[in-house]
Amino acid sequence: MRLLSAALGFAVVVGSAQAQVASPLRATQRSEFSDAQLAQFMATATPMELLARDNPLQAAQGTALQRSQQSAGEPAMTWGRAGRADRGGWRMGRSTAGSRSTPVRRSGRTVQGFNQGQVQSQSNEDIAPQNFGQGNQDSIYHYNDYQQVPAPIWYAPYRQTGRYLFQAADGLWYTCTAALINQAILLTAGHCVHDGNGTTEGWNLDGYFYPAFSNRYDDNNQRYGRCQTSYYSTTFDWYTNGAIQQGSDVAMALCGRLQDGAWNFAQNRLPGEVLGYYGFCYENCVSGYNFLTQLGYPSNYHNGRQMTVSQHLEETSLTGGADFLYGTGMRGGSSGGPHIQNIGNLWDHSTDVGQVTYRNTIFAVTSWGYVSESIKLQGSSPISGVNNANGAASMYNLICEQSRNLFGSGTCDLLPT
Repeated sequence: MRLLSAALGFAVVVGSAQAQVASPLRATQRSEFSDAQLAQFMATATPMELLARDNPLQAAQGTALQRSQQSAGEPAMTWGRAGRADRGGWRMGRSTAGSRSTPVRRSGRTVQGFNQGQVQSQSNEDIAPQNFGQGNQDSIYHYNDYQQVPAPIWYAPYRQTGRYLFQAADGLWYTCTAALINQAILLTAGHCVHDGNGTTEGWNLDGYFYPAFSNRYDDNNQRYGRCQTSYYSTTFDWYTNGAIQQGSDVAMALCGRLQDGAWNFAQNRLPGEVLGYYGFCYENCVSGYNFLTQLGYPSNYHNGRQMTVSQHLEETSLTGGADFLYGTGMRGGSSGGPHIQNIGNLWDHSTDVGQVTYRNTIFAVTSWGYVSESIKLQGSSPISGVNNANGAASMYNLICEQSRNLFGSGTCDLLPT
């Protein structure tokens, strides 16, 4: 298992058995790297992944469902927003149960919903709808992985996810995946911001978020450019132990204004201000089963240079684990990617629209995979942790307070704790 290390100082916030750890605030634009240097770092960066050796399915065979790991109560979630449309293009409205949004008109025709008729996948022999792993044929771990073709990446809810390039204290560069959850706040995995060894030198030295990264543009001139990260927070359990399969591999980061983009409308703006951001679950995110859509930039698909989508059922009940377990073919570089409930847009006119009707809401982040590529399983850490042990609202508030101090009180609202 490969972990990282980085910076100086930390703060701990503790409340009713919940703790978070925050890095020191670093000045933005502190580095003197040129566009060409950053492009070289991106090209040679190591895709980050945490690897497990034992298959929990073997240990779980014949066991009863483990309900004790589930959080009590209904999930508590935030709203996301779509951001502005690109040059009069498609946009996704904020819709909820029983509401109707105004249809968007483009090219002379009215379209109900988001991006209907636009989302496509390109055929690729190494990505198949039922490419289940070893021993998973008659299990719930089937999945559908596919490349998100360039056009949908430019629109909500996909463009709020991006590739995250960061430098560890060892001076080496790595890549993960991250997602916007407010104007300047990113959600990713704990191991993408801190070593997990309990030292004050564990924080990243530097980092850059490239929303909607695509090989249709060169590395140093992406469509929306990049923003630099300056502040990090992760769970106390990840900071001190760095152990996988414990439900604590979750982190957040503060990202500055977009720079060096191919499109001018987003430049010098906070990324979520113009591109939109996801809602996220911050309490009671653990459940026995949840159908989620995973986004990421794994190195084994398209060399991590296109966004990959994985659709699957995720579970904690069969294994009794703290993390969700699910089928996917993604590997290194997908770490930190969002697992989204109710992705896309839908206006439901049914009398009974169901229970959880928030759309485009992140419940977990990609955490770990297996040494053997044949298993085709990964684990994701729910944002709140088992029994809300991660204190996700407090972790978010640490970053939000810095965002309000640096960019204005309107950039985010503090969550109740």
